[in-house]
Amino acid sequence: AHLMAAVLTADLDNTEKVVHMLKECRQMGLTLLPPDINQSAATFTVVSPKSLRYGLGAIKGAGEAALTGVLEARDRDGQFVDLFDFCCRTHKQINRRVIEALIDSGAMDGLKADRATLHANLTKALEVAQQVAQQAASGQNDLFGGSDNTTDSTQSMNTYTPTEPWTLTEQLIREKAVLGFFVSGHPFDAVREQANAFAYTVNRLPAPKPNEAGKRGGQMLLLAGRIDSIRSKIGKKGDKLIFIGIEDQDQVQEVSVFGELSNQLAGQIHVDQLVVVEGELSLDGYSGQPRLRATRILPFEQAKLTFAKTIDLVLMREQLTTTAEIDQLVQQLRRIQKDDGIPIRWLWQTPEWQLPLTSQQPLRIAPTTEWLEQVQALGARVTLVY
Repeated sequence: AHLMAAVLTADLDNTEKVVHMLKECRQMGLTLLPPDINQSAATFTVVSPKSLRYGLGAIKGAGEAALTGVLEARDRDGQFVDLFDFCCRTHKQINRRVIEALIDSGAMDGLKADRATLHANLTKALEVAQQVAQQAASGQNDLFGGSDNTTDSTQSMNTYTPTEPWTLTEQLIREKAVLGFFVSGHPFDAVREQANAFAYTVNRLPAPKPNEAGKRGGQMLLLAGRIDSIRSKIGKKGDKLIFIGIEDQDQVQEVSVFGELSNQLAGQIHVDQLVVVEGELSLDGYSGQPRLRATRILPFEQAKLTFAKTIDLVLMREQLTTTAEIDQLVQQLRRIQKDDGIPIRWLWQTPEWQLPLTSQQPLRIAPTTEWLEQVQALGARVTLVY
């Protein structure tokens, strides 16, 4: 742990190298603790023989030099209580951009508010800090209860104004922008259980059979994950080639896209998007590594519907209580009816039992994510069967 902390600290300003070394730390069984304004140093530090604490100086937009005054204030006067306390004690040392980077990184998660609330209250906190500084300069008492005459309105100035929390996806994207990787979670975690029902993930990808080496084609399969990188080049024949890194945690599988599909995907895919790749897995004849050639790439929400074999539509007795409600549900299905679509299997659910409702000719539909949301809003439960 001490060696890795030293190596990481040496490359503190090189995010790409830091990310690479942190992946090696995980492979070595070392736990990386997130940045913390009350616990972290400017550099990477050893917490235990098996854990490291992220250095504040490695946060993009922060920088070791800008944080010197912050760390001195913490060492001199103790840990920061909330965002207002932080700004009052450090606003002369760092600017708004640095504070925003600290919030996005998760370094301020311990300041009694979520990241969206910290962002939304930053202007207010900086204004409070300015007023405190002005009152201190003029010899007046501060805004935090230093006088018995402190009013309720003054006390409320250092209270967070509530705001809508960020979604996990937004939080993680902001986190990655300043750290170079995900610390508090992974965007794929939200759909991992669904993905495992019908597709492989990178860490579960089967090994290609040896006799497939160097051959065209291979085992057809589905791979679900997050797009980590996209690069393209022009082939010898003037055709466009795309290479996509599909990632799950620290493992990445490169997917190659050739021919017409590479033209179809132009502008349709982007980094951080969750997708499902349908393609042929084989061994690369040159490198001996698994290669996956895509035949189709779909957004995850679309793919989970596209590859379903059956859709179980469970009617909940306590929610669908009238003929009109059931008729509305049927009308929703009629709008997306398709002869070669996915068959619907009806079930009636009560607190005591579940009864299948049979039909000689099951209704077939071409489901969409919008339909899924509408049907669930009507009180039915949808289960995708693969």
